[in-house]
Amino acid sequence: MKHTPLKQKTPLRSHKGLNKVSPKRQWQSTQETILTAKLLAEQGGKCYDCGTDKPDWRGWQKHELTFRSQGGDPLDKNNCIVLCAKCHSARHGIIEK
Repeated sequence: MKHTPLKQKTPLRSHKGLNKVSPKRQWQSTQETILTAKLLAEQGGKCYDCGTDKPDWRGWQKHELTFRSQGGDPLDKNNCIVLCAKCHSARHGIIEK
């Protein structure tokens, strides 16, 4: 049987680079990062659910108790907790804990 090399696929459209982020989204992202750091300090540097202080390579993740789509505020500290990535995935039903 003769081995034939795989054909390279041609892209469907050319890559134009990343879209620019709006100043409003930049501001919100910065505020969420600051809020995450404050919440983590208030939680004693530990995951809210499992209590680990050493998250895996995915790091700490901010979880919103009431989602934005349900009217939750992503910058309200009473609406957010910080979780390790494993617990965050479990909260969203992606993996079983």
